[in-house]
Amino acid sequence: MELPVILMGNPALQIGTWSAGNHTVIDISKTLQARPWNIWLRKQRCIIPANCFYGEGDKNTSLVRLLDHRLFGIAGLFDIVNGKIGFTMLTTSSPPILKTQAEQMPVLCTPENSKHWLNSNLGVAELMGIADSSGGHWFDFYPVSEKIKSNQEQNKSLLNPLRASYQQNLETLNKLKADPFKGERGRRHK
Repeated sequence: MELPVILMGNPALQIGTWSAGNHTVIDISKTLQARPWNIWLRKQRCIIPANCFYGEGDKNTSLVRLLDHRLFGIAGLFDIVNGKIGFTMLTTSSPPILKTQAEQMPVLCTPENSKHWLNSNLGVAELMGIADSSGGHWFDFYPVSEKIKSNQEQNKSLLNPLRASYQQNLETLNKLKADPFKGERGRRHK
């Protein structure tokens, strides 16, 4: 699957393929232990723009959104082979609120953290600090169809909650938009 990606050293959006070093996902803690990941962590970082991600829990697949950021970045690593960009998403342990939705979650970057992630002067400790802050957001999540995991199924209806009609989903979204963030915050847990 081809997606937009922002590479370290080049702030323009580029199109890359979801896979680097034969991996689509790698735990950030493993990047310190083996080549080429430890080299890529220092020299070949990227940001994958996103507005949600899905997690696989014990009982269902859930769509997860950040309440305080409509658009965010997922930290990743990239490689260029034969002029084609390949990238992988980095993951970290989920915070307690998301443990039932997924044991691992993407390393999330706010717009500010995205700039830091792409900074070539950052050391490993600072990069791991960005990964550690991933669980410190306000999350909203709900169950969705398992078809969302298939790269063959690219349909926006897969983002709708299970057992909810399009109209019910639209009404819920309109209520969320009308409710000030502070009012919504009171009903969510960190």
